[in-house]
Amino acid sequence: MEGLGAVGCLVIPSLPIACEITDRPELRGRSLAVAYSDDPVIWSVSSLARARGVRPGQQVRHALAICPELDIVEGRPARYASVAATIVRNLHRVVYGLEPTEEGVVHVDLTGLAGEISPQSLVAAVLACAPPSLQPRLGIAQQRFTALVAAHQAQPRRVITVTVGDERAFLAPHPVDLLPVPAETIQRLRTLGLTTLGSVGGLPRAAVVAEFGKNDGTAIWTLANGEGDGAVAPYRPAELIAETLQLEASIVTLDHLMAAIEHVVNRLCGSPQFSTRAARQARLTLVTDRGGSKERIVTFHEPVSNAHTLWRLLGSALGGMQLPGAVTEIRLEIMGLMAAQGWQRSLSVDQGGRHEFLEEGLRKLRTQYGHCPVSRIVAVDPDHRLPENRWALIDRNP
Repeated sequence: MEGLGAVGCLVIPSLPIACEITDRPELRGRSLAVAYSDDPVIWSVSSLARARGVRPGQQVRHALAICPELDIVEGRPARYASVAATIVRNLHRVVYGLEPTEEGVVHVDLTGLAGEISPQSLVAAVLACAPPSLQPRLGIAQQRFTALVAAHQAQPRRVITVTVGDERAFLAPHPVDLLPVPAETIQRLRTLGLTTLGSVGGLPRAAVVAEFGKNDGTAIWTLANGEGDGAVAPYRPAELIAETLQLEASIVTLDHLMAAIEHVVNRLCGSPQFSTRAARQARLTLVTDRGGSKERIVTFHEPVSNAHTLWRLLGSALGGMQLPGAVTEIRLEIMGLMAAQGWQRSLSVDQGGRHEFLEEGLRKLRTQYGHCPVSRIVAVDPDHRLPENRWALIDRNP
């Protein structure tokens, strides 16, 4: 291995299945599927189940009709999220930039490590960030998508490196199902007889754009030819404060649950980390005695800095909720942290105050949706003959 590409992709295929087999080794070698008790839809499948026609998104009864010997395992999303978060933390100690994209997939930036560590040592360090029992694989290339395909083709705890100039030939035999596009687009490609990336990449770019539109068509053609999408977004861990309560006796009623949540809220708000802070969002996770879990995310209208208000808002969000089972663990996380401040409203709000409240509203939207959905209009060419070219929408980031 003479050198490394710019982007690495660490993949754990079917992360929920890998977690279940790690925790229960007797499940290895069986047709497995993960589903949730409150949603009778297949979430993740083992390679053996996939070979027998079971797919994520199928109804459980449909999957059992296809594969009668299929073993359905109740999903434990809190467990899978914890494993994924641990892998990301481990990677953050090894590489400068990383970007978790989908379940069990993390892209890492290798450009800043050239000359600092040998390629063999870096590969070993990245693979070691995931437990060996999860059978991680690594792909390395100049583009994110090519690295993702390479990782899926690698053997457990091994790496495939795609050298510069070989991307198109490497991608050509692989199915279009690997493209990060909606299922409807994949079906449309197959209907047109385009079943491999090579069959798509071999078409003129203009033909693909004409069929699928400028944005989707350009993306499909570019990815199929191993071009573009090389940059990995910088990783910025979300700042949060968390508190977990392990219950000695399981809880089965909402009244008892609210009393336990009040205890968790008081402990969290009484911690030194939160003494001068306020939060815009909270995530409450309930874990049952069977390993299942239920999560509720609450975004606050105004930043919350005291225990009583936080508990009251959580109670409103949980009103009428069906418990996922006998609750044995409660985990509360608060995000969107800021310095606590008083809100003294004046009878006459000047323009400066209006602007401040507007900016605060935009920050709330960004916390709730992950981005700010509001844009501002900017004049770019007021004298242009076409009205639509005189102005532009620019993202507004508070």
